[in-house]
Amino acid sequence: MTRRCSTGPILQHSKNKSDPPQARRRTSFTTICVREYEQCLGDCPATKEGAPISLSWVYEERESIPLDEYEEARKPRRRRSELVLGVMERRQKLLSAGSTFLEVIRAERTVALKNGLLCGMTRQNDQKQHSKSLPKNKCVASRAA
Repeated sequence: MTRRCSTGPILQHSKNKSDPPQARRRTSFTTICVREYEQCLGDCPATKEGAPISLSWVYEERESIPLDEYEEARKPRRRRSELVLGVMERRQKLLSAGSTFLEVIRAERTVALKNGLLCGMTRQNDQKQHSKSLPKNKCVASRAA
């Protein structure tokens, strides 16, 4: 899966000395270069649930196109709620991008532990076995993913 990023590398500056100062400081973008980056397992500390997704260093450079042409062809901006991925969507994207199931599960557990979501044992048998050796209110990670 790839994401699309755009930048405007070509600038036009007004250098005519007879132009008023406001006009001389104007900058405009004429073309953009689009790069499509691969996605990979990330380490973002702000992730609330699920494995973090990052952009890889690997990208594919696209042809430069005029800014006006890009603006006409691009999809409408999405709302913030449309940008948030659920746990299963994240997992599927990462598995499709080449991460192993074990890597994704480990990353999910790391996020859950960081956010305090894996407090207490999930299996009743484990609770009975360890209840004598653990002080009350101690956080213990479960073995289930």
